[in-house]
This record gives sequence, C-alpha cells and structure tokens, in this order.
Amino acid sequence: ALHAANLRREARNEAMILQLLDAGYDVRPYLGTSEGSLTRLHVALAMKDAGYVDSARAAFDTFLRPGQIGSVAGYRESCIAPAEAIRVIREAGGLAVWAHPMNVAANPHSMTRMLAAEGLGGIEAFHPSATEGEAALLLSLAAQHNLFVTCGSDCHGANRPSVTLGCTWRDCAPLEKTYAYFVEN
Repeated sequence: ALHAANLRREARNEAMILQLLDAGYDVRPYLGTSEGSLTRLHVALAMKDAGYVDSARAAFDTFLRPGQIGSVAGYRESCIAPAEAIRVIREAGGLAVWAHPMNVAANPHSMTRMLAAEGLGGIEAFHPSATEGEAALLLSLAAQHNLFVTCGSDCHGANRPSVTLGCTWRDCAPLEKTYAYFVEN
C-alpha cells in the first residue's frame, strides 16, 4: 500500500510539474534533490527560487491550490480506509491518532464517534492550525470517547519558520497523561 501511495504521489507531482511547464513556469531546474518523496511544498519552494513568486505561500495561493494552473487532484479514493489504517496500526502495537482533525472536511463529532468505534486511540487537539475553541472542542471529544490527547507542531524546519518543534505543547492534564503513557510503554 505504501509503495502504491508513493507511485500515486510521483505521478501527481509529475503532472503538476508538466502543467506548470505548459503554462510557462519551468520549476525543474530548481527542484534539486531531497530525501523522501517530492511534495507540493518542494514545488512551491522551487517556484520561489525560480522567481515566479515571493514565497512558498504565494505559490500555493496562486498556482497550487485547487482550481489553479498547477493543481492536480489527489488520489485519496484509492487510499487505505480509516478503519483499515486503525486496524493495521493497532496490530503493529501502535496507537492510532487522528492528526489535525480540524483540517478535515468532516463533522468532528460524528467522525470521532465513528473512528473511536473502530479503535481510534487518540486525537490531536493542539496543532498550529487549531484555534483555542477548536482545541477545546477536541479536548471535549477526547474526554467523551476516552481518547488520548496529542499535540503536533507539523514543523517543516526552515520552510515554516514560525512553527518550531514542540511549539504546541501545553502543560495540561490530558497531554501529561499521554506523555506518561508513552514513557511507560
């Protein structure tokens, strides 16, 4: 499944790069090499380095968002189903956690209920994109469904300088409980 996902990502990236090239924006010389898979962020940074935009954010806003000339739809329809992902994670001895749930176009109440019934173990309540109100809602959902609470910075190093490792940590009982769980296990 992971190999297939990487192949889909590579095909999507190639289509994105070709669409930009057809529109007169050749980012290929600026892509360089990177560890792991090429992402939209790499393309955005290449657009910045090529001088087409002033920032990676501008590349996303102007070229890479849905409906823009460099946008290529993802292949999520062939991805692993949430219930299957939870099962695989649990069978491997892991704790399945729903990452940045407020960035998903779904009702957080019904989605949490459904995922918890499948064996979800945690929910990311603290993320740079989550407002204080959203974090409060996610804390409440975690308590209602007996889920661990996590935080994640989604740090991308110099590509996202306003977000640093650990920036979403809060001194609060739910995160302390999660921390203790992972230290003990």
